[in-house]
Amino acid sequence: MSLHVEHAEEMAAVLSDPALRTFIGGTPDTPQALRSRYQRMTAGSPDPTVSWLNWMIRLRAEACLTGTVRATVSPWSQGPSPTASTPYRRLHVL
Repeated sequence: MSLHVEHAEEMAAVLSDPALRTFIGGTPDTPQALRSRYQRMTAGSPDPTVSWLNWMIRLRAEACLTGTVRATVSPWSQGPSPTASTPYRRLHVL
């Protein structure tokens, strides 16, 4: 499903998992910081030659968000960048 600003609170909990931080590093965003980031992401790139594609991964069986997939389409694109919460990595959702 497409990323929406309203996903920020649920994803803040998903992305705050300490085990996930082992893979992606950094510190987790607060729901407010994530909401701000999602607002910028959904607004799109200021560069007209670049498109930002952002999706949420939802596990239907549990009706919960489990991760994100982002891709930047441009003349120099390198492909999608997936992030899945650690409990769901074993399910190969990506």
